[in-house]
Amino acid sequence: MKDNYSKYINVILPIPVDAPLIYKLPENSDIPQKGCRVLVPLKGRKIPAVGISFGLSDPKIINNISQGIEIKTLYNIIDDKPIIPISFVDFIEWASKYYCHPLGMVFEEALPSDVFSSTKKAIDKIIKSFEKNKEKKDITPDFIKWIENPPLLTDEQKICLEKVDQTLSKKKFSPFLLFGVTGSGKTEVYINAVKRCIETKKNALVMVPEIAMTSQIVSRFMNRFNNVAVFHSGLTNPQKLSSWNNARKGNTSIVIGTRSSIFTPMQNIGLIIVDEEHDPSYKQDHGFRYNARDLAIVRAQKENATVILGSATPSISSNYNVLVGKYSLISLTKRIGKGGFPSVTIVDKKNISEKNDTLPYWLNQTTYDSINETLENKEQVLIFLNKRGFATYIFCEDCGFVFTCSNCSVTYTWHKSINKKIKNIETEGVLRCHYCGDEKPSLPLCPRCKSLTIKSTGYGTERIMMELTGIFPKAIIDRLDRDVITSKNRLENVLDKFRNKETDILIGTQMVTKGHDFPNLTLVCILMADFSFNLPEFNASEKAFQLISQVSGRSGRGEKPGKVIIQTYNPNNQVINFAINQNYNDFYNFEITKRKKYGYPPFEKILLILFSGKSEPAVKKIALDSLIEIEKIKKMDIFNDSMTLFGPSPSPINRIDNRFRWQIMIKVMSNNLFLRSLDMIYPKISKFKKGSVRVEFDIDPVSML
Repeated sequence: MKDNYSKYINVILPIPVDAPLIYKLPENSDIPQKGCRVLVPLKGRKIPAVGISFGLSDPKIINNISQGIEIKTLYNIIDDKPIIPISFVDFIEWASKYYCHPLGMVFEEALPSDVFSSTKKAIDKIIKSFEKNKEKKDITPDFIKWIENPPLLTDEQKICLEKVDQTLSKKKFSPFLLFGVTGSGKTEVYINAVKRCIETKKNALVMVPEIAMTSQIVSRFMNRFNNVAVFHSGLTNPQKLSSWNNARKGNTSIVIGTRSSIFTPMQNIGLIIVDEEHDPSYKQDHGFRYNARDLAIVRAQKENATVILGSATPSISSNYNVLVGKYSLISLTKRIGKGGFPSVTIVDKKNISEKNDTLPYWLNQTTYDSINETLENKEQVLIFLNKRGFATYIFCEDCGFVFTCSNCSVTYTWHKSINKKIKNIETEGVLRCHYCGDEKPSLPLCPRCKSLTIKSTGYGTERIMMELTGIFPKAIIDRLDRDVITSKNRLENVLDKFRNKETDILIGTQMVTKGHDFPNLTLVCILMADFSFNLPEFNASEKAFQLISQVSGRSGRGEKPGKVIIQTYNPNNQVINFAINQNYNDFYNFEITKRKKYGYPPFEKILLILFSGKSEPAVKKIALDSLIEIEKIKKMDIFNDSMTLFGPSPSPINRIDNRFRWQIMIKVMSNNLFLRSLDMIYPKISKFKKGSVRVEFDIDPVSML
């Protein structure tokens, strides 16, 4: 070592600070490579902290450190070589900067807890692993197990694959939007594209939006390939670590997972597939608020890889990128098989002739007759309602008291079938908040006037199931929502039973829309279709169109024709009619016109700054202080009136988990100016991240609630 500066290194720690910490190397110690883990002391902690070496410290910074500040010496170097590829480190660094989240916290999100974490339990494991750690020799797996007679490809599938194959052989960044109607065979295109990627000696990452889809697509890939690694939140820590290590060491060429799989440390990636790319589940809604679909594009750029975004209802932004030449379009316009598209019946809930006093409020005669006919034909029914529980609004008829969560500004939902003892009170069901999870016994008394006239209104999946069981006693009925899906095994059991025709009627929330293939499902009933349109969000119409189109697309995917019934109070709604007619292009033109008129994505970029805390005056003060700083930036010449501010104002849901919520929305007209604004705003607002008020940045939000 020729100078003193080589004794100091930057270390990234899983703590909420925006800059690396500087540590001194022990005498005669080698300089750890960027991406190696180290053990270091940390103020206020008795046990060592696990950090990641981030290169030598800048001599200017060392010179500027006050003489009175002691730079601590690190304890030990854990890894002889980086645990993650340098390209992956650069990718994480980019994500941290763009999403305005501390680098150490992004690494903690991206790496398994047994590899990098701030918890004492995880650190103890890492230290023990370090003491006996010996890298096993990498194996060379046999990747291809191609079945002898795979399904014959349609002409459209062949054309899609030819275009993808051309880019795979060139090994350069190539983004595609695969616009394929429901049931058109997108998964078969994915499988063949992955096969061709592996034949070019490259690796492939396949992403799905939720665990509910993982088992089905994994089984299809495992029928064709060996050594498929799986990533999702339902895995145990050892399972996650095993999959992670297999990908890192090159022991697998195919990874399938949910949004967190974008952080798989694979090298030599040739293909990334994002199935159901429109799905909001790719966006994390707390902490590190990244969008895995958008990160897939960035990672493909950094890896010079091909990326396929697939959907029957592409997001407005992805379709816009096709039209402006950023993405290439490949299309599947026809369904596989003889089923064709389902017929659609609109039921006008305002139509008095449809009402029947012998049936529940939600079940009109048209819907009843269709369900009955489908069951008589030994076919299956899917009932879609995007609300859980038995009743969604509970009140006292005498004094008007509404049972509202004490922690959140939302009403409780009554879950009648959940029986448990709460505060030593046995109760028939519970009142549950769907935001903070708080539960209270469903008492028969009004807490205000002690009246017994407690009423409930509003329907959830639990109530639909109870009433259907009484109406169709011979039918086998099941539910698919987050109340009954308590484990991955339970989820797979419900789906397998329906797929194997052991269940006649399946009632579910949006979990049932996620790309499932049920060949004997011929009737889909969509209840309360209007709900999604009434949310205070710029993309409410887009979400509603996608939801209706996707759930309708579950019907008639086999040999038998399908039918869809949509109940609505607004049968002339344009978006509903676009959805039932499979008319994506007209919907896109309708929606993009509104977005351009009012300055919403993709024409302007959005930053949502969220303020929360237990004292609303304190939250409001920080929000107002932040506004002053942002307004100074807005007045700078470079922005030239291209930045618009809204707020601060209370969030639409003003309180969650006993924390009051305020927000500022910032719109910027161009991507370059948006990035400049982030560079200026984040450091200014970060100084307010102190005390009881939490400040979070949501870049490109998909929900404004």
